[in-house]
Amino acid sequence: GRSVFSEDNLTPLSSVSERNSQELAYALQGMAFYYYLTQDEEVLPDIIKLKDFIFENYYDSEQDIILQLPKNPQNQESKKQRKGIVYELDQMNTYLMLLAPILPEPYQSQWKKDLVHISRILMNQFYSPEYNNFWYYIDNAEDKKILTGKTDYGHSIKTLWMIYLTGKLVNNERFITFARTSADKLFKEAYDSESGTWYSRLYADKNKKLIKDLNKSWWIYAELDQVAGTLSLENSSYVDKYLKSTVNWWFKNMVDHTNHGIWHKVIWPTLEKKGFKQWKWKNGFHSYEHALVGYITTQATQGEKVKLYFARKEGKEKKGIRPYYNTGKIEKINKKPLQSIPEMNKIEVTFTEINYK
Repeated sequence: GRSVFSEDNLTPLSSVSERNSQELAYALQGMAFYYYLTQDEEVLPDIIKLKDFIFENYYDSEQDIILQLPKNPQNQESKKQRKGIVYELDQMNTYLMLLAPILPEPYQSQWKKDLVHISRILMNQFYSPEYNNFWYYIDNAEDKKILTGKTDYGHSIKTLWMIYLTGKLVNNERFITFARTSADKLFKEAYDSESGTWYSRLYADKNKKLIKDLNKSWWIYAELDQVAGTLSLENSSYVDKYLKSTVNWWFKNMVDHTNHGIWHKVIWPTLEKKGFKQWKWKNGFHSYEHALVGYITTQATQGEKVKLYFARKEGKEKKGIRPYYNTGKIEKINKKPLQSIPEMNKIEVTFTEINYK
């Protein structure tokens, strides 16, 4: 269950030393979402084992960081071993944040501690107060320059989202205030009022002049929308200020209305489409998450009910039921047999009073 593939030639990376912590996190994401939907206790031991495997083999206590490759002498001397934001951050958004509120003890308490720990790593080691962003790599001084081109608005806003949600989950006001304030600043920088869309990143031209990139990358745009939607539950001005235009532009230009799916990249200002619509964590993650978070937060800001669907065994209809990262009051539950999984029912849950706690 821990095998991943090389991006270069799609051959299996059979050696444990070759597997990186980000890829393993996304391998776990599928199992995590299945557990969120079903509360199927049979899959939980595998989730716990893989999570423990990642933390035992990739977390370096001396550097206080989750590494790209396992912490062994061979990898420590390799130039492939990097200290990057995705190796911390993607543990949060693929499984920790989704499952921490609904796991049985002692796992729930431990996973909440892990979320707090990773939040502190991100704030202490990756955050730049000068630029109000999070560096992609922090191996050397060159990595901590805007000119490197690796740092983008997507990773920065997603990091703030995870810190904010962690703060809400464990009642850490410092995390909440930091993330809320920093996100508000980032939105102002990342929003182009003339086009009503999001910039993707800062980059340097041949004269090293900083320019904002208006080309649209599907996941960066999605993350900015999602976090603006999240914070609109506290600050409704984000709806008119950003979301009415950015979301409408997404549906008009990022969606393939002929063959369906989301475009990989849209070039500004020609709107030329680039790249394949398929990506490892695009179709089954970022694309649906944009739709899911957008639906939940839009319904909530409009005072409407939220209706979501789960698969549950008889008698477990309410166990661990949450509207994704939100909390909500269950108003009504309808159920009927689920033909594809005979031992489970299809559960239709109507939520009101949506919030983030």
